[in-house]
Amino acid sequence: MSGVLQDYRDRSELSFCALLEESGLVLSWKATPDQWQVDELGALAAGAYGSIQALSRRAGETGFEGCFQHGNRRSLHLYSVPPTFLLLSIFDSGIAPGVVRLYAGEASQRLQQYLRKLTEPSGAPEGCLRSGDLSWDEVEKPVSR
Repeated sequence: MSGVLQDYRDRSELSFCALLEESGLVLSWKATPDQWQVDELGALAAGAYGSIQALSRRAGETGFEGCFQHGNRRSLHLYSVPPTFLLLSIFDSGIAPGVVRLYAGEASQRLQQYLRKLTEPSGAPEGCLRSGDLSWDEVEKPVSR
């Protein structure tokens, strides 16, 4: 999982990327040396994604995959990793959003394959990880403040 995120960050020239559970729990992340409040970013990103997804449904859209926020210095991209995960990306505004979207789709597919092995065969509810499925080598601890 960590290798997929590193490859995605390198190819997209991201400042930061993270795999989140839809509740905002950060499972793994990769970043440039900038100071990031990882837990806070995860919670805010999950809330923003849920809000925009609900707004999209109200507008009659059924095929919601993600969203962009374009800023003066940095831009954000949130992308769905089914069944219940999100890919958060932060990148300099000079990076083409289409490049980020393309590589996010590829990373999402690779992460889905990995996550499917962890979530579905156990008999646990879809989207729930089994106890002992992940080692600390596979899931990086978020940085404490």
